[in-house]
Amino acid sequence: KDKYTLTITRFGNVLGSSGSVLTIFEHYFSNDRPIPITDKRVTRYFMSIEEAVILLLESVIHSDGEKCLFLLDMGDPKNIIDLAEDFLLSKGVTPVHGSNIEVIGLRPGEKLYEELLLENENNIEKIKDKIFSIILSKDLIGNSEKIKKIPKIINKKYIKTIIKEYDENQNLN
Repeated sequence: KDKYTLTITRFGNVLGSSGSVLTIFEHYFSNDRPIPITDKRVTRYFMSIEEAVILLLESVIHSDGEKCLFLLDMGDPKNIIDLAEDFLLSKGVTPVHGSNIEVIGLRPGEKLYEELLLENENNIEKIKDKIFSIILSKDLIGNSEKIKKIPKIINKKYIKTIIKEYDENQNLN
């Protein structure tokens, strides 16, 4: 009988992706509209596309049923308004609140800050520099029977080869 392993990666906001805040800022800026900010106090964690890919690949390699939820150390959260101001400055424009930056208010359910760990997620293990595994309780692992039936399509040895080649080519660890 084949053994399938559930792997979960917890991402921050991936800069440069299609839903990235920078892509949204660019859209508003290029259409000569103010950049909408929900609240001056909002902070978020960010990661690059490269970091997101490495996290995903590393999670496949290290997942073993107990180690199945992975998280990248994304550093300190960034204030969204600071990011908007820096974006405008990079375009040669002076940020002016109420003119090219508009505070629109939090949407229902939106938080001021992101929580990377839940209350019961306190068993954390460092896997590699900046990559951590959150060890899940046996109860949660046992409830994933339906997901375990998904066909396995990724070869771990091949993924290890890709990461090794990437590390050697990019000198990233």
